[in-house]
Amino acid sequence: MLHLFFQSIIDDSIFHRAESGDDIVFFEKAIFCLIKTRDLSGRLQDMGQHNIRLYVLEDDLKTRGFGQSDLALGIEVISHADLVKLTEKNKQVFTWS
Repeated sequence: MLHLFFQSIIDDSIFHRAESGDDIVFFEKAIFCLIKTRDLSGRLQDMGQHNIRLYVLEDDLKTRGFGQSDLALGIEVISHADLVKLTEKNKQVFTWS
């Protein structure tokens, strides 16, 4: 399943819905929870260990003045073309907004 996060405040309980093999992409204000100094940083790293892949769009990251070095470990920066590939790979898409 592909999860698309747009909301700026992400409750940790939302992550319990993700299962092994799922992909999560963070957009717009949701990228603020990916910054390594945030409270969810440890939880995000744990997800990677459970085969849940985490992504952020490069354009959203740059627009907000961040780079790869600002992100928690395990977050992959992707392009719009990569996002299209993820939507093709995952038969189900769930949007959190």
